[in-house]
Amino acid sequence: MKIIFLCLAAVWLVSVNEAPAQAPPDTVLHRYIDRALQVSPRLNAFRAQQLAVNRRIPQVSSLPDPRLAFSLNNLPINSFSFTQEGMTGKVIAISQTLPFPGKLSTRGDIVRQDEMIVLRQFEDERNNIIREVKKTYYELAYIKRVIRIEEQSRQLLRDISRIVRTKYEVGRGSQQDIVKSDLEITRITDRILKLQERYQSLAEHLNALLLREPHDVVVVDTLRDPSNAVFRINDLLDSARAFRPFLRGLEEAVTKARFQKELAELQWYPDFTVGVAYSQRDYLQATGTNLNDLTTFMVGINIPLDYGGKRSAAEEEATALERMYSDQYSSVLQTLQKLFARSDAAIATIRERIHLLETGLLPQASQALRASLAGYQVGEVDYLNVLDNQVKLFDIEMDLVRLRADYWKEIAEIEFLAGIEVQS
Repeated sequence: MKIIFLCLAAVWLVSVNEAPAQAPPDTVLHRYIDRALQVSPRLNAFRAQQLAVNRRIPQVSSLPDPRLAFSLNNLPINSFSFTQEGMTGKVIAISQTLPFPGKLSTRGDIVRQDEMIVLRQFEDERNNIIREVKKTYYELAYIKRVIRIEEQSRQLLRDISRIVRTKYEVGRGSQQDIVKSDLEITRITDRILKLQERYQSLAEHLNALLLREPHDVVVVDTLRDPSNAVFRINDLLDSARAFRPFLRGLEEAVTKARFQKELAELQWYPDFTVGVAYSQRDYLQATGTNLNDLTTFMVGINIPLDYGGKRSAAEEEATALERMYSDQYSSVLQTLQKLFARSDAAIATIRERIHLLETGLLPQASQALRASLAGYQVGEVDYLNVLDNQVKLFDIEMDLVRLRADYWKEIAEIEFLAGIEVQS
C-alpha cells in the first residue's frame, strides 16, 4: 500500500509541474485575431466613416456653381412694350464666384486632416481589438490550466481518500481524516464549477468578438514561458510617438487646427465674382430703327467685414484648438510614461517571482508533500499535515499559472500603448 500511495503522489506531482510551452507562436491566437479584425463591425464603421469624409474633399475644395439669371430691363410700365423705349431689353447673364486664392485648397486640407484622424481612430481601434482578444485568450488559457490542476488535485485526494478509508477499516486511521478528505474534495469541486462558469462567460465574450455563436468551442494553447524582451521606458515612449495611432491622430488634429487658422486668416480677403450679360433689343417703334444688342461685363468683390467679431473669433478658435490638441498630446505622453513605468515594474516582478517559485518554492513544496505522504503512511504525520502541504503546492502552481497569464496580458497592454508588436 505504501508503494501505491507514493506512486499516486509522484504521478500527480509530475502532471502538475509539467513544463509550459516554449517559444512556438500562439497560432490559435493569431487565427482568432485575424478573424476578429475581419468581422469587426466597429472597424467596418470606421472604414465607412473614412470613405464618407474622403467624399467631402471635392465638395469643399471645388468652385461654387455659376449663377444664371434672366431679366427684363427698363420695361415701361405704361405699356409693357419692348419697342417703346430704346433701353428696353431682354437680358441673360451668367456669373461665377472665385474664392480668394488659397481658400479652396485650405478647405480641402482641413477635410483631408479629418480623414487622417478617422484613419488613426481606425488603427487605434484595430489595436484595441487585438489587445482585447489577447487578454481574453490568456485569461481563458489560465482558467483552463487551473481547472486541469484542480481536477488532478481532486483525483489525488480521491485516491488518497480510498487509502484513508482502508486504514480506517483496519483500525489504523480515524473517521475525522475521512471527513476532512471528503470536505476538501467538495471544496475543490465547488471551485471547479465556478471556474467552468467563468470560462464559459469568457468564451462567449471571445465568440462575440469573432461574431460566432455563443456556445461555439474555444480552443486555447498552453501558456508560454515569459520572453526575454527588454523594455526601456524612453524607448517605449519613442515608439508611442512614432507608432501609437492615438498620438498620431492628435498630431493630425494639431495640423488641422493650423489649417483652420490659415483659413480664418484668408477670410479677411475678398472673393471675386465675374460675369457677362447679353441684352437683346427690338426696334424702336417711334422711328422704326432697329436697335443693337448690348453686352455687359462685370467684376465684383465681397466686403469682408468683421460683423460681431466673427472673423477674429474664428482665428481665436483655431488657435485655442491647436493649443488644446498640443496640450492633450503632452498629457497623453505623461500618462503613457506612468503606464510604461508601472508595466515595466510589473513585468520585472513577475519574472523574479516566476524564477523564485520555479527554482525555490515549487521544488520545496513538492518535497514537503512527498515527505508528508511518506510520514502519513507510517503514522509519523497526521492527515491534516498532508492536506496542508497539498494545498500549499496547489497554491504555488496556481501562482505560477497566474503569473504567466499576467505577463502576457502586460505584454498585450504594452503593445497597445506603444503601437508596436513585441517580438517573443
